[in-house]
Amino acid sequence: MNERKTEKSDKIYIVKRIRLLDFLVSKGFKDYKVIPDPTSTKKYNWFIFEDSEEIRAAANEYFDNIQKSKNV
Repeated sequence: MNERKTEKSDKIYIVKRIRLLDFLVSKGFKDYKVIPDPTSTKKYNWFIFEDSEEIRAAANEYFDNIQKSKNV
């Protein structure tokens, strides 16, 4: 039986905030797909990344930085 194996995970991480996208790209992550936001009639995009612990840690770092700046 021939099974096709893919290197990419089926799990995705969706980014809807442009500032988060900028932060992730500055950390070296590359978006691999851009799709129009299916929930909005405006011209917004979703940025699709392969899900990983590393990208979630970077996103948590971004949100922690926002929270710290609000508490100052």
